[in-house]
Amino acid sequence: MNDKMYYVAIFHPEEKGYSISIPDLNGCFTQGDTMDEALKMTKEAIELYLEGEDVYPTPSAIETLQIDNDDFGVIVKFNKKCNK
Repeated sequence: MNDKMYYVAIFHPEEKGYSISIPDLNGCFTQGDTMDEALKMTKEAIELYLEGEDVYPTPSAIETLQIDNDDFGVIVKFNKKCNK
């Protein structure tokens, strides 16, 4: 069984840092002051959002998402957690 999964996160550059949304996870948002912090916070937000879930939404392919001019998509990998 493969315990690796991914979601695409949309990074919105701000005056300082990034705000991030995960389109496949309705209402899942985070932010970070640096790219490293933003990636760490995104992975953590995804894992917290899915905590206790038995079924995860199917991830969208990055090319199917609408990404505005200054924004960019990042594929964020994480480990599925066993809930049993």
